[in-house]
Amino acid sequence: EIDSKTPIAVALDMHANISPEMASYASFFCGYQTYPHIDERETGLRVAQILVDTIRKEIKPTFAWGAVPMLPHVMAQSSLDMPNQGLQQKCITASDRGAIDASLFTGFPHADTPRAGLSAIVVTDNNPELAREMRDELLREAWAARSDFVFEIEPLAASVARAKQLGTGTVAKKPVFLLDHYDNAASGGSMQHTTVLREIVRQGLEDVVFFAIFDPDGVAAAQRAGLNQRVALQLPEPEPMAFDGVVTCLSDGRGYARDDGYDGLLIEMGPSAVIRSGSIDLILISMPMEPFDIGCFEVFGVDPADRRFVVLKSRVHWRAAFDDMAAAFVPCAGTGACTSDYGELNFKKVRRPIFPLDPQTEFAVEQTS
Repeated sequence: EIDSKTPIAVALDMHANISPEMASYASFFCGYQTYPHIDERETGLRVAQILVDTIRKEIKPTFAWGAVPMLPHVMAQSSLDMPNQGLQQKCITASDRGAIDASLFTGFPHADTPRAGLSAIVVTDNNPELAREMRDELLREAWAARSDFVFEIEPLAASVARAKQLGTGTVAKKPVFLLDHYDNAASGGSMQHTTVLREIVRQGLEDVVFFAIFDPDGVAAAQRAGLNQRVALQLPEPEPMAFDGVVTCLSDGRGYARDDGYDGLLIEMGPSAVIRSGSIDLILISMPMEPFDIGCFEVFGVDPADRRFVVLKSRVHWRAAFDDMAAAFVPCAGTGACTSDYGELNFKKVRRPIFPLDPQTEFAVEQTS
């Protein structure tokens, strides 16, 4: 047990589901202020600086935590878009009003825990009244925007058709990105679902690169066939799919990230292969990984900027590397463990009532003080 005089500082992901018990065990918390998360290092520095100032007795951190009964949808949580953009900006500029730090946690609904959902923490220098005031402002603003944190599901066939149309119009000077967001490894997806790939083939999209299917057996089959040889694959369960093509690349799946914030980070996807069928390049990997950096493609000698369509098993984090490259992006409701359709999830543990599971939920703030 740590004695009561020892300060405990905690840095957390924006998706953290914070409970009153968690709040009672630390001296203060700081959370990421960007999603896609490109401020991990900066968040660590914020926490460290406040902790050092506390140890030196230059400040006495006090904080107020509070939560409101809402589950912001992960697909609507990007800090590049409203409403979270505005909320995170208020956190970033909180020091202008005298706070030491402020964090708005959008939470992670798929965790299905009692405390899943949105919460906020404001840290001040021994000014609990200001901490409570600013916390309440954040929570009220988030609640007022609760409908904007809802994500509407579009039928898969309609999404792929819309992407196809975008890719044949004037917008096609840059690639159109299709997001297979039900099967994102970073959110618990297996990267084995072929639902979106199947629809892309059915609708005849051309000049496609697809990242990626987790299929060690398929990679092994490609290795046995050899480079520039044809291989007939049966892509994995739960939706087996025949995919026949030519092996255009064999790789150990190792490379290095190049984008801001990740430059030099080792990328490991395990033994990998690229199979070309018609004008679709399907990347197969042996270690699941969300495509977070251009290096994920460079390993295979692929430049996604040169393609008409780029398919990613990703939700939001892809935008850190590829947002400027995309002419447009189209979420595609496929299948997978991290489904974006709340109607497919059997919530058992989350507190109720909670918006949007219970549309008539009333505003209420649970707080530490």
